[in-house]
Amino acid sequence: MVGLVEEESLGAQDYNIAKGKEVVDKDLGKPFKEARRTPLTRRIIEFAGPEYKMPTNIKLYDGTTDPEDHLSRFASAANLWEWPMLVWCRMFQQTLNGSARGWFERLPYDNTNEWAKLREAFAARYSVRRACFKEPHEITKIVRKANE
Repeated sequence: MVGLVEEESLGAQDYNIAKGKEVVDKDLGKPFKEARRTPLTRRIIEFAGPEYKMPTNIKLYDGTTDPEDHLSRFASAANLWEWPMLVWCRMFQQTLNGSARGWFERLPYDNTNEWAKLREAFAARYSVRRACFKEPHEITKIVRKANE
């Protein structure tokens, strides 16, 4: 009988991490954050606020479309949902895909502390992708030179 009691108590220690609604191991109740090198500062990474969700109308940016359009859509959503600045930075990285995500991950480690700096770096990197609109009548003024 003693052996059975010991086995039951060991099982309870090894496998039962919660009794009722109380968590026995305090670390198991905390959000897990993988230790990664990131351009975001600790202040941004460790910000703990209410849960924020990305609106479904924000599409992933892969570096092939107009960055100003992406920034405008993102800022509109962030303003509408009244995100704190720290959330802007954390959420923006979730909108990046492909080469744009690679660009973000190559930014200097622990260097981005505010949205304005991140927005500026993004716009500078992808400004060549910006859509340029010409008036139709301006196209008729294009002249081919002799050496072209």
